Amino acid sequence: MKQVKRQLGQVLIGESKAVVAGVEKQRAVELQIKLEQARILAQTFAQEQLADKMKASDAEVDAYIAQHPELDTKQNRSKAEEVLKRVRAGEDFAKLAKEFSTDPGSKEKGGDLGWFSHGQMVPEFEQAAFALQPGQVSDLVQTKFGYHIIKVEDRKTETKDGKPDEQVHARHILIGESAAGDNPFAPPQSGRDKARAAIEQEKQKKILDEIVARSHVSVAENFSVKMPEPQPQQAPQGFGPGEAQPQPVEPAQQPQVPKAGEPQKKNGPKPGQK
Repeated sequence: MKQVKRQLGQVLIGESKAVVAGVEKQRAVELQIKLEQARILAQTFAQEQLADKMKASDAEVDAYIAQHPELDTKQNRSKAEEVLKRVRAGEDFAKLAKEFSTDPGSKEKGGDLGWFSHGQMVPEFEQAAFALQPGQVSDLVQTKFGYHIIKVEDRKTETKDGKPDEQVHARHILIGESAAGDNPFAPPQSGRDKARAAIEQEKQKKILDEIVARSHVSVAENFSVKMPEPQPQQAPQGFGPGEAQPQPVEPAQQPQVPKAGEPQKKNGPKPGQK
């Protein structure tokens, strides 16, 4: 709290000196101040007045999925069942993983997850993996990531902190949802998540378009203002080097379209892990 008060004091002193120097009357600074004020007001209004109107109901999500059957997760199960049949028929597990798995962390390694102990995977995956013997393949295992086909390569027990530590070396083929956005390592989105996001994006656009249409605000087409270049933070005049630098105060965040989250392991994401 002391640090916050000190930083705020520095900012306020810097502001008062800037006002005395007439900096706020510079056109570029004046426009920047108005822009920041407008942004904070708009974001606060959106949070307090519009957020609920932009949310998608379960009924709307169901209707959207009915119109977009590719988002129905039942298709994933059918696909996983077909891949499992090919595994049972003797096809190479690693090749099938490279072809069909949606896990970016293990796909190119033929589904190889390496060694893991109890507690590292989500319960459904762990229970199925530790029930298998080397060379055995599981039935379909459903987790929040999708449908897994697990093959245990080996097992061992080591001593860790004076206690036996049972470990499994396994591969898997994950048939699940694609990652959110353009990042292949981003958390996956379920069909319902994608439907909800699409509906809420459309609602947001419609509401904002209606507000703009009612506002009667217009800007000349030849109106052009160059945004001020970001400046490195400096201590306000009168403060020497070594003084704590004031940190910018973040404005309230505008409501974002929700994105599903996939748990991340410390050394990299692997669907199936906690």
